[in-house]
Amino acid sequence: MDKRILVIGYGNTMRGDDGFGRYVIACLLQEEFGDNVTIIERHQLGLELAEDLSATDFVIFLDIHCSNTVGEQMCKRIAVDNTIPITFSHHLTPGTLLACTQAIYGIMPQAILISIGSNLFDHGSHLSPTVAALVEPAADLARTLIFYITDECKLPANL
Repeated sequence: MDKRILVIGYGNTMRGDDGFGRYVIACLLQEEFGDNVTIIERHQLGLELAEDLSATDFVIFLDIHCSNTVGEQMCKRIAVDNTIPITFSHHLTPGTLLACTQAIYGIMPQAILISIGSNLFDHGSHLSPTVAALVEPAADLARTLIFYITDECKLPANL
């Protein structure tokens, strides 16, 4: 049985490098991965995504993270984060979304975050040159993970 995979790229494309995840999604949407893969983009993570996560086995999040090292790449498994956010707007992390999915639906997909570091979030609709150069490599990593999960029905052991 094919495992269901959800890929979510999120960020604000009007705040410089914050839109990174959505640019990666734009690359991935140019391809056909099959019926078991759903690719979506969002401005930010919202509680409504818990329903989408409840209908999947694996989720790959694509985002930027705040770092003084612009271009620093991170790829890691995401665990449930039971920290209660002050608000469910702008503060919902992938781990918190997993916790909400588990609490509401009793289901928790396995999750990975692919993220690039930046501190360039000024107003503007363009990625910095360093981060822009990492969009396609991040899309390649997401493709590799999608194909691995599709073939092996599990996450790579080294994550």
